Amino acid sequence: MRKFLVIICVALLSCVAANAQKGMKGIGFNLNYGTEIENFGVGAKFQYGFTDHLRGELAFDYFFEKDHVHGWNLSADMHYLFNISGERLKLYPILGLTLANADGDFMDAVTKFGANIGAGVEYDVASNLSVNFQVKYAAVSKIDQAIIGLGATYRF
Repeated sequence: MRKFLVIICVALLSCVAANAQKGMKGIGFNLNYGTEIENFGVGAKFQYGFTDHLRGELAFDYFFEKDHVHGWNLSADMHYLFNISGERLKLYPILGLTLANADGDFMDAVTKFGANIGAGVEYDVASNLSVNFQVKYAAVSKIDQAIIGLGATYRF
């Protein structure tokens, strides 16, 4: 049954067109929620289209203090864009690396490397503006968490 599902998924993914526009650049922001720190944060991001299918993203997220603990993540992620409906709605898996930090009044600062895995959906509001929703898991020893984000990107 597992092989059958994998074959179906591969067949469906191969039928979907992708478009990241090679050389495209974008800057944007995110509003985030960290499940381990149990608080909201803000983030900034830069995107670059390496090929028509593959996009890189550098992002910095800061999580506000709650219960005397705050944190941040610096991520380098790759997205593979799949057009879902026409050219405006896209789905993308997320795979990347992260440097995460947690610090507080009652704990020593912890900064560790880890990996990101997740998925997102993006909608083009205009030819140079998109909004997105994504969920990714930052697998980092002792400070791992899921990060749920809502953002916007201006492309140029």
